[in-house]
Amino acid sequence: MANPTFVKDATTKTFRPGNIQATLLSDQHRQRRLVSSDGTVRVLEVSTVDDRLIQIRVVQLPRADDGSFAGYDSLRTFLNTTINWAQNTFTFTDADSDSFTVRWWADSLDLEETKKDVFEGSFLLRVEV
Repeated sequence: MANPTFVKDATTKTFRPGNIQATLLSDQHRQRRLVSSDGTVRVLEVSTVDDRLIQIRVVQLPRADDGSFAGYDSLRTFLNTTINWAQNTFTFTDADSDSFTVRWWADSLDLEETKKDVFEGSFLLRVEV
């Protein structure tokens, strides 16, 4: 089992496999749906190309780095300064050593501090084509 990593240029963040768990979601079709005041369903086809998304589940991620493994603060710095959130792509390698060029695909880094200096939650990455 490999260690999950986020890589952009010369910056690499390596996580413990138990802290970062990835699930490749089925292709997500890009449509916007709404119901008008008369009850009519309206669908806007945004694109005919489906999005491939990876859901990242964060489990017991410590605030600080632990030896060579990245923590919450390093993840936040990577998002803020290295990739500028969704602005730039990066390479994500999962625990099975599968690599993907991805883009941050969440509105924020919304992880809950479940106990002092330990974080959990989830976010999405979009696989770039």
